[in-house]
Amino acid sequence: MPYQGYLLKVNGVIFPNKLIAFGTFSITPRQRQDKDSYRDSTGYLHRNILPHKVTKIEFNTKLLHESDKAELENILRNRDEYTLEYLDGGYQTGTFYSPDLKFDVYDIDEISGDIRYKPVRIAMIEY
Repeated sequence: MPYQGYLLKVNGVIFPNKLIAFGTFSITPRQRQDKDSYRDSTGYLHRNILPHKVTKIEFNTKLLHESDKAELENILRNRDEYTLEYLDGGYQTGTFYSPDLKFDVYDIDEISGDIRYKPVRIAMIEY
């Protein structure tokens, strides 16, 4: 299916493109996973590649206003496990998690009381 106006849906909710700093959005599809791979005494690598492949999506947000931060936290409130629909040559679906998010204050508008946050790195890693 071609682009339908969004890059990501988290638990059926469209992740707003306005929050994504374009030029930072990347998908690493179908990454191989190893289990108990090792190098022998001659330096030869013995790999045990698992059949399940995982996708990783990474991007930075733009500068976030307080309202953007609240929207982002609401969409990713259950970071331990969520269904993600993402565009990779067509829309794909998988079960993902995200590491903790770090919000650094960029500045505060003393007149309006709006707090802006530096761009946040978001990683979405498939189970």
